[in-house]
Amino acid sequence: MSFLIASRSALDDPAKAAALRDYILRFGTALQKIKTDPDPFVKAFYVAKYGLTLAAGKALLAQQGASTFIELSGDLVPAQQDLADLYASAGEIPEKIDASKEFDNRFADAVREAAAG
Repeated sequence: MSFLIASRSALDDPAKAAALRDYILRFGTALQKIKTDPDPFVKAFYVAKYGLTLAAGKALLAQQGASTFIELSGDLVPAQQDLADLYASAGEIPEKIDASKEFDNRFADAVREAAAG
């Protein structure tokens, strides 16, 4: 699992927030396209960038599995809080954080639309 991350200042700027929404929708469209027609992605990424054969690139993509957007659920925050607490206790981050304040659901509708393709 990975997250799309934006700064608080970007989220608070209406023009940047609109650009982020647009990015989510375009990223979702790209993920859907990779699912339905993987060859152009495999050629541009695995073959052109890493010099793999088309077959090897397709195998890696299949092994990785399909990427998609999911909505943030309330179940996610406690797990992320545990991880943040672990990092804080190990000295990897300077201070304890409240993970619930690090997630923003304002783009949930765009995530749903992106996931639906």
